[in-house]
This record gives sequence, C-alpha cells and structure tokens, in this order.
Amino acid sequence: MSLIGNYIDSTNGHADKIDDSITFDLNFAYQHKYKYLQLKHVMSIHNVSDTLVTFPEYVRRKGLNEVPLAGSERSLFYSLIINF
Repeated sequence: MSLIGNYIDSTNGHADKIDDSITFDLNFAYQHKYKYLQLKHVMSIHNVSDTLVTFPEYVRRKGLNEVPLAGSERSLFYSLIINF
C-alpha cells in the first residue's frame, strides 16, 4: 500500500491569484504465484479527495483566469502484471 501526495503551489493568473492544491493517490498491490506465473494486481485511486486542480489561462485573456487541469479528477485504475 502506498499514499502519494502531489502539491501544486499557488500562482498568479492574468486577473486573480490561483489557489494552491494538494491531491493524494492511493495504491494497493497484491502479488502471488500461479503455477509458473508471477501475478501482481494493482488497484490505484488517483485524486482520492476529488480536489479541483486548476492552472492559469494566459491565451484567451477575456474572462477566463484559470481552467481545470484535464485528467485530474478522481479516477480508479486496475493493473495486472504477469511475469513468466
């Protein structure tokens, strides 16, 4: 089991300050043998607290100060690693 923290510091947008954010990723892993195979199962939850992560919008300076970071929403992943 592992817990990973990701911190993004506050910054200035073109109009207002953009707040900092911290997200946590949680990983569970289980490893075992089946006949001649070594199997590893990994379950990962990214952004456990579903924190909104934003970054400055510098291109279109009319009305937008920040935009959400695509792919930063809470997500669940499963991986199976097979070694033989």
